[in-house]
Amino acid sequence: MTSGITHLLAPGTMLMALDHRRAPGGAPSSRDDLIFFVTHPCHPRCSGAKCTPKRNSTFSGRSRPQNIVCSLVQGPEESYALGEAVARAIYAPGGRIASLHRLANGRA
Repeated sequence: MTSGITHLLAPGTMLMALDHRRAPGGAPSSRDDLIFFVTHPCHPRCSGAKCTPKRNSTFSGRSRPQNIVCSLVQGPEESYALGEAVARAIYAPGGRIASLHRLANGRA
């Protein structure tokens, strides 16, 4: 999808993706004037005595805090803070992020 919309975007627009490997051709775009940020939740694991069917069926951070990973794949370093703030808002209903981990160039 990224390659089909980049020509419509203004320079400096941030594109956010859930998985860097899903980007067309492994690259965010052919335009180096766009910002490409990847973020993904580390879904909370359900185990032990606190594991209930309700918790086990919830992959979001609603039942327990979750970790998230973020990476600025393309764009100026100062863009990372905005991408991280958006990722925190997306994955933190009620502020339930345990920790955030930064990846270098979209790779673990």
